[in-house]
Amino acid sequence: MVDPARRLGNHDFEKEVGLMIKRTRTGINMSRNELSARTGGEISAIQILSYENGARSFTVLTLHVIAEALGVDAGSLLNIAELNTQGMQLKFYALDIPSLKKSGNSRLQAVVRWFTPLQATSSRKNKMIFGDADMLALATFVGVTLEELLELLRAENIII
Repeated sequence: MVDPARRLGNHDFEKEVGLMIKRTRTGINMSRNELSARTGGEISAIQILSYENGARSFTVLTLHVIAEALGVDAGSLLNIAELNTQGMQLKFYALDIPSLKKSGNSRLQAVVRWFTPLQATSSRKNKMIFGDADMLALATFVGVTLEELLELLRAENIII
């Protein structure tokens, strides 16, 4: 049975998705006007502000258009927002996949090999969003600590 507080009409989830849109947009130094332009003008800067602040509800199609314009996977935005509404308050990291693939750092080659087939079979774009748990799993895969992985990715300008 669905908890009544989590039923449709609970605005916390939509607000959190709006915050994820804002965090992603500001994390890649994109203005609302630029994001609007990347939607082909389909979504205005004022509408984006309303979505980010939780003042306006959005459809799945609108979320998809915004995610495409941000160059991220809409599912990632939804997953992290859902976990945050459950009290987990995860950090998230946007990774620039083309920069990762261009990296000559031998310590990151296992990550590059992991992403290549994933990206080929996915609708994901040039940027992917990961939560803390995802990054910890990736660090374990590479054989380094989370802090070491984050340092490597930042040094290569892969975290945006």
